[in-house]
Amino acid sequence: MFIQVAFQQMVVELYAISSYLNFKLPVDSTAINQQVRQLLLVEQRLQLIEEEVMRLFGVGQSSRAHRAYHTLIELTEQMRLAAMHLRLLTEECLIDPEGAESCFQAEAVKQNELLNQIKSLKLASNWPAKALE
Repeated sequence: MFIQVAFQQMVVELYAISSYLNFKLPVDSTAINQQVRQLLLVEQRLQLIEEEVMRLFGVGQSSRAHRAYHTLIELTEQMRLAAMHLRLLTEECLIDPEGAESCFQAEAVKQNELLNQIKSLKLASNWPAKALE
């Protein structure tokens, strides 16, 4: 039961963190620096979640739970990479604002895909306790 609760909490946290991946193009250097710091914190938190998932993943589980945790790990890695890309694009705003803006638009599509994956995982996390034990 603990593993199921931990899984559900991680999915909820990923869902909450995903809101930080919807940044818009910053307008000045103060906003850029603030956004870069925020994205660094998001990257660090996602790294901690990934480590926790891998720690729990080692506990003996059913094949369905194994797939669920594998999906959670992959999603966490994708989110961490997305945060890193957004951070780098944000830093790029100082050098090439127009180029960064077009890249931000492309990243927005990827963010929507990640959000849909999180939502589907959130629905799947309501499995009965036996499925994740």
